[in-house]
Amino acid sequence: MSKKIALSTNTNMLSLKPSSPENLSPPPSAEIIASNVDLLTEILLLLPARSLIKFKSVSKRWLSLISASRFACNHTHENPSPLPSGLYFYSRQYASLPLNDQITRVSVHDDPRTSLPNLSFLEDSGSRFETRVLHSSNGLMLCSTFDTFNCINKNYFICNLTTQKFAVFPTPVVSESYSEFGSYLVFDPKKSPHYRVVVVSFSYDWNTYQLDVYSSESASWKSPILVPEIRYHNRTGVHAAVWNGELIMMRCDRGSNWETCAKHDHFYIRFDIDAEKLTTTQVPFLDSNLSRGALYFGECTGRLLLVQRSWNDPAELEVLEMTDGENNFRWNIKYVVDLTPFILPSRRSCKFVVIGVVNIGVNENDLAVVLYIRGEVVQYNINCKTWKVLCDLSGGDFSAGVRPLYEDTFRFIESLTPV
Repeated sequence: MSKKIALSTNTNMLSLKPSSPENLSPPPSAEIIASNVDLLTEILLLLPARSLIKFKSVSKRWLSLISASRFACNHTHENPSPLPSGLYFYSRQYASLPLNDQITRVSVHDDPRTSLPNLSFLEDSGSRFETRVLHSSNGLMLCSTFDTFNCINKNYFICNLTTQKFAVFPTPVVSESYSEFGSYLVFDPKKSPHYRVVVVSFSYDWNTYQLDVYSSESASWKSPILVPEIRYHNRTGVHAAVWNGELIMMRCDRGSNWETCAKHDHFYIRFDIDAEKLTTTQVPFLDSNLSRGALYFGECTGRLLLVQRSWNDPAELEVLEMTDGENNFRWNIKYVVDLTPFILPSRRSCKFVVIGVVNIGVNENDLAVVLYIRGEVVQYNINCKTWKVLCDLSGGDFSAGVRPLYEDTFRFIESLTPV
């Protein structure tokens, strides 16, 4: 006869009782939790976002509770920094293909790739224009409907892959002499439940940048900010990232010479999004840690990181960290990645692409560099110094995009954040 642990009402002690129909009813503790909304809410707030999506089917009461905007905001506030579950990146960038066929989903953990949510719900938005993913931040993604004939974004929208929801908002009013340089999503649930979008446009006629900021709190665009004479004439040699509430842009002033970055000046623009304050800094070529340009430039675990190929050893990647120091903009080499296991025997001629840098643990050094090498997406654990193949992508076409692949790579973080 099977047995189960039950709570004896006479002795208030745990005891083993034979299974019987009366023992199959929910224990009193479960009934208490189910009847106490506040207690049930506190327990559900501890669960991962994707588990809560599944638990909506438990009952109409759970569906109503988990679907409420207040619960979603509280869950995001209680879980502000979950680890990323995967990376989404363009492996085939052709407008004729559905978005799902252009973007590859790769899990950075042990879950199969198919467990990551797809983007098919964005293709049902009813637009006749191409849908593009532009940027991501803490569980949300910035997308647009793009008019390929006129090369302009028609609408922006914020989407949550976990909940499969999105919200549309219009593009800013920009003069015809300006063309869009980049769009960036700024969302930090530790500071605010609201997000902002920064759109950077450039005018060749006026040699001027225009910065437009959209706030979800006011549901409107703020007055544009004009920035003259930054000397950024094209995307070549320009890298941008959101870091500590600021948009950071770095430009290599190498002219037409493809020399080491340690031998030419760099220009930095930092735009404080809260204060709407912009500063520019020119850093002389005194930083010998920089070598041959950035293979990756972005934020991870609150740090601004740059990945470059070693000048002395082509089989090594160097991961550098920015030390702020009030506009000093100095880079320090933090980690070295040995590519030897994957590039032999062609040590000097092997081609690879840096897809991204992700945090895979709670500690500062629990980082991984994700690369595309010889048809495979591989992950290098910096702390353990181990390699792992994430998936086979021998059919990918990474030459189709005009931007570095890491700029077309987006972290997926499970979140219930309402949009």
